[in-house]
Amino acid sequence: METVIKHFSELTLKELYEILRAREKVFVVEQNCAYQEIDGQDEDSVHIFMREDDGTVLAYLRVFPKEGEEGTVQIGRVITVSRGTGLGRKILHEGVQYALNEMKAESLYLEAQRYAAGFYAKEGFRINSEEFSEDGIPHVVMRRPADLSKDNAAEDIPPAQFRPMRRFKQEVSREECEKILSTAPRGTLAVHGDMGYPYALPVNFIYLDGKVYIHGAKAGHKHDAVKRNPKVSFCVLDEGVKYEGEWWNTFVSVICFGTVKIVEDESLKDRTLRALGLKYFPEDYDLEDDMLKNGPRADVLELSIEHMTGKRVREK
Repeated sequence: METVIKHFSELTLKELYEILRAREKVFVVEQNCAYQEIDGQDEDSVHIFMREDDGTVLAYLRVFPKEGEEGTVQIGRVITVSRGTGLGRKILHEGVQYALNEMKAESLYLEAQRYAAGFYAKEGFRINSEEFSEDGIPHVVMRRPADLSKDNAAEDIPPAQFRPMRRFKQEVSREECEKILSTAPRGTLAVHGDMGYPYALPVNFIYLDGKVYIHGAKAGHKHDAVKRNPKVSFCVLDEGVKYEGEWWNTFVSVICFGTVKIVEDESLKDRTLRALGLKYFPEDYDLEDDMLKNGPRADVLELSIEHMTGKRVREK
């Protein structure tokens, strides 16, 4: 793999083809977003990309002077085709350093998809606008000074603003939500799937120490989705009850919003897999044998809950 930095006029036809193919794959196909991706800005840009030996682009961005703002360099079209490899951080750092050192940028500017604001914040960018929609996707403006010590914004990324429950009279307490999370047999995890489609699937889970731990394989649709976008929602439903004199059932549902990550700590992974085994299998189940055979082949996802609501619903 090599990193290439070229002005548009220096690109070969093969390089331009691979760049546009990678951008179309991410911005149009995966996000299921029909828009004019080739926007006329490429000819004024320096294109920075990482590629395989056969020319396949793995990560990419472009930098160019921001129109109407002397001294400001804009970064755009930031993509990684191979996610979970750290190439996103590397290509962004390359772009920032090129803008600062070669273009003598006094400040940097980009328009980020809202969910990715935390990614750019790690390179010193801060939100500088209200949220706005671009081609149906929430975005924010982010800026970074050349010298981070002069960053007077001192503005942390604001937390997501979750909407209040509309039928507030049916809302249940957090304590009841946690009780249901502790006893519900299974849940439904919703992730950002392929081609922009939501992907919801039933999962085995355990609720421990205020977090949800989800069992899964080391590869597959769910695995790829959470690497691409860690924001998820998770829903459970209790078994319901039919009260005396009523022909309908009354249920309580709990919905959690948060971010997931793959558990890397082996001791935590071992603990959660054991808890899952005790939850789902009978007393005569050989937990130690299963841990030995299947533990190395399993992944555990950790869901950190940012917002949780519970609602009591009568099925009538």
